[in-house]
Amino acid sequence: TWSADEELLLIDGLRQFGMGNWKDAADHVATKTKEECEQHYNEVYVGSASWPLPDMDRQFDVKFARAHGDRKNGLAAPSKSKTLSSQPSNHEIIGYMPGRLEFETEYENEAEQVIKDMVITDDDSPEEVELKQIV
Repeated sequence: TWSADEELLLIDGLRQFGMGNWKDAADHVATKTKEECEQHYNEVYVGSASWPLPDMDRQFDVKFARAHGDRKNGLAAPSKSKTLSSQPSNHEIIGYMPGRLEFETEYENEAEQVIKDMVITDDDSPEEVELKQIV
């Protein structure tokens, strides 16, 4: 039920207004509610087997392209005077780096502190060597 235009407007709206800002993204699409936008994004993109890449085999119904200012169902165009603020996106708040598919800080970041200065020397007894290897 999503046209290619609506799909592009959704992606463009999320890019402009920030990931998770479903209200402004829905206003940008203008033909869908914020719940529909969130559900569609989660089903098509996040729920995709190829996540985080888009599903390139997905087909969309071809409908006539419409001008960006042309709004269906009498919905008003989003306000042009809206002040955009620079706020951290969701991945910046939780410390997730999507380009590397990992978190900024590891789960147990200091786990290796115990062994970082440990050295096995020739002077160590067999018991000390075994203890150090266990640690």
